[in-house]
Amino acid sequence: MKRDRPNSVLDHILTSQALIIVALFSMNLVLIEVATAQQLSHSPKLELSGEVFSHFSTIQTESQHFSSFDIERAELGLQSAQEDNWGGELRLESVRSAGEDSLMGIDGDSLVMRVKRAWGFGRFIGDHWSITGRFGLIPDVWHMRVMSAFPLRALGPSQGEREGLQDTSDLGTSLTLKFHSQSIFLSLTNGEGRLYQEQNKGKNLLIGTHLTTGIGTGNGHLSIAYRDGSRGPSSGQDHRLYLSSWWSSSQFSLGLIATQATGVKQRPSLSAYAAQAWIAGWIIPNYLGIFTVGEWIEYQNQTTPISSFEMIDPRPIQSLESTRSATRWLTGLNHRLYQFLPQTPQDSAINLILFESLEYQGASNLKSPVFGIPQLAEIWRFSMTLCLSWGPTPLQSIPANSQNLF
Repeated sequence: MKRDRPNSVLDHILTSQALIIVALFSMNLVLIEVATAQQLSHSPKLELSGEVFSHFSTIQTESQHFSSFDIERAELGLQSAQEDNWGGELRLESVRSAGEDSLMGIDGDSLVMRVKRAWGFGRFIGDHWSITGRFGLIPDVWHMRVMSAFPLRALGPSQGEREGLQDTSDLGTSLTLKFHSQSIFLSLTNGEGRLYQEQNKGKNLLIGTHLTTGIGTGNGHLSIAYRDGSRGPSSGQDHRLYLSSWWSSSQFSLGLIATQATGVKQRPSLSAYAAQAWIAGWIIPNYLGIFTVGEWIEYQNQTTPISSFEMIDPRPIQSLESTRSATRWLTGLNHRLYQFLPQTPQDSAINLILFESLEYQGASNLKSPVFGIPQLAEIWRFSMTLCLSWGPTPLQSIPANSQNLF
């Protein structure tokens, strides 16, 4: 009697992913056990941190003028100290209850709190190297690495978050091996971000490397990563190629983040190429700064129109499948109104910073905010953002008493 053969290469891939999951999970358990044994004499030190971004903006288009006040973002977190070898983090964030394509949410469109990250970790430190394992609703290892360098988080989500090219966290596990000035990171996650439970049999595998070297008075960084994955019930392709390079010192920062994405917004046929660059520095050290951010993104769809609404558009189908692009420029000033640097380990850093920015958004008709209204494809916006933060910097990337930009 003949034995059944595997259905396809997919079965082999899924088996391999299962083995990787078991290996990563087992290694994380070992790391936590070893790290716990190293620190039996004391418990991890817990640190409270938070951020509140109050926002006012006035928008001008060809046909209308609009202004509004808003809470751009509010976060509250409790995490282990950087020097601990085991511990975790729980971080909450505020969001509008209505989704991107919804008009109504909870009690209208109320601000609600949700879990942004919830994970435990174990770390083993050698002579010139260390290995860290994480498990739970973990930070995206690529996002964690790059956002530690981006100095303008107060102005809103990064381009990758805003355009659906990446998420800040996902359910899964990760390992980071660091030796000297180089690190290698690997993660295996559901691939649905923090918004959904697992939707298919596949897992998202991300692998990357990061290199740091001293250049002049600052440090140069190069980070590369590739993600192979699927998303949604249909297991649509969800692949990413990331590249980022930046240089920073205590008074100046500039950098570039580039992304190539296949499968965007749960549509396998949609691809995107994106780039975000910034330059920022202090005019008066630690009191008055200036910044400029530039963004470009291009969508390509070779098979189907963007949505059912486009089917009634009188233009030929070919034009509906053509390239759609958008650019965004942002420039402004920031004023540090108040800063408290901790004098003892029990104290927390406090910062109060005011950002004033002028923003321009330009897009092709198909990428305009409201389809079929091309005059909205060009927007000017003036914004003021007041940022209050306390405790260690999010993602445990920068010491609380550092003189990092903004």
